Amino acid sequence: MARVKICGNTNLEDIELAAQLGADYVGIIVDVPVDTPRNVDPEKAVTIFEELPFTTAGVVVIMPQSIKEALDLYIKLRPEFLQIHNNVEPKFIHEIKTNVPCNIIKTIHVEDEQSIKEAKRYQRWVDAILLDTPSKTGGGSG
Repeated sequence: MARVKICGNTNLEDIELAAQLGADYVGIIVDVPVDTPRNVDPEKAVTIFEELPFTTAGVVVIMPQSIKEALDLYIKLRPEFLQIHNNVEPKFIHEIKTNVPCNIIKTIHVEDEQSIKEAKRYQRWVDAILLDTPSKTGGGSG
């Protein structure tokens, strides 16, 4: 079953609009190490998630450089979903999954037929795979 996630939200007004329009999930890009105008600092993300409409699940999109970083962000934000957006090994995802009581989404940037094989490497440890377009900055482009 397909689900809709509106990502790159930076304020509560946009999230409320996405929820009104029927989005299943709303994503906030938090503390990523790439240059994007959609990057939200953890403190602002906490404030936004406290006001999240109950009809829409919150997704924190991260590009953790370490397992500790991912766990620290989870503890601070307590999202329903953590989306791991950078290239990490499946064992990295497994370590996060065994230490947080939330759903894990792994982003796969689709470039060619190898992308399906890449997605299958993670299927044991994630709750969802998000297929995205590749971009030079590491984020998706739609």
